[in-house]
Amino acid sequence: MIASPEDYLARAQRVYEAADRLRGKAMKMFDAVDELRKRQTDESLSFEERYRATILIEEANELAKDHLDLVDRLTRAK
Repeated sequence: MIASPEDYLARAQRVYEAADRLRGKAMKMFDAVDELRKRQTDESLSFEERYRATILIEEANELAKDHLDLVDRLTRAK
């Protein structure tokens, strides 16, 4: 069965909506990283808290990058 142009358009629209949501989540994670960096350098906090912030920064950065990689794959797929 051949899909109609409207079907292709609707599917493309869903892909771009999903990509926008993923991009938004990635940006929120990068914002969280900025907040965690403040904790990481706050010497009034214990070493354990600063170390935990370091670990969370790495995890949030990787997750955000994964989201952006998925956005790239979604928008480049044919």
